[in-house]
Amino acid sequence: KTKVMVCSTRKPKICYGFYYNNSIVEITDRYKYLGIILQSNGSLKHAGEDLAARARKAYFALKRKLPFDSNLSPNLLLKLYNSIIVPILTYSSEIWISDFKTNPNNFDKTPFEKIQNFILRNILGVHNKASNLATKLELGVLPIHVKIYQLAIKYYSRMNNLIKSNDNHNVLLRNAYLEDKQLCIENKKCWLSCIKSLQR
Repeated sequence: KTKVMVCSTRKPKICYGFYYNNSIVEITDRYKYLGIILQSNGSLKHAGEDLAARARKAYFALKRKLPFDSNLSPNLLLKLYNSIIVPILTYSSEIWISDFKTNPNNFDKTPFEKIQNFILRNILGVHNKASNLATKLELGVLPIHVKIYQLAIKYYSRMNNLIKSNDNHNVLLRNAYLEDKQLCIENKKCWLSCIKSLQR
């Protein structure tokens, strides 16, 4: 279904009207594109929250399809989690992670870390109030933030290589990155400023 999203950090003062074949097109402040929730104010926070919820649903859907799942070892369940659920949890995370705080003390408060903690406890069959640190140590799992930050740094490196390569096939991506770089130079909140904070 066709919709229009007017992108602005402030609420538009003018009421826009868009028509197609004499039919009015719905205006929305949120739209899902290629599996990612985009917002008119530029925030991608709902994208991370939505993927965390979808990862939880996928985990329970997976368990329902497993025969005699109670007899499966934690190691096997962990392999299934890493191969099926983690890709959902980290989908496009190299971009939307910039809308979440990077303070390690707050990791467990983010929706995607909460989901991982919940799944790890479920894999071990321990109480919901069991220590998050203990469950990670028992299974040898790092915080999902570490995986996401690795993806973000790798993407940052790829973008820098793109700028140096003079590849004309990615003009839009190149210009978007250069614009973000300028925002970072001006000390404005942007994706690159988040990546820079990870490198400190």
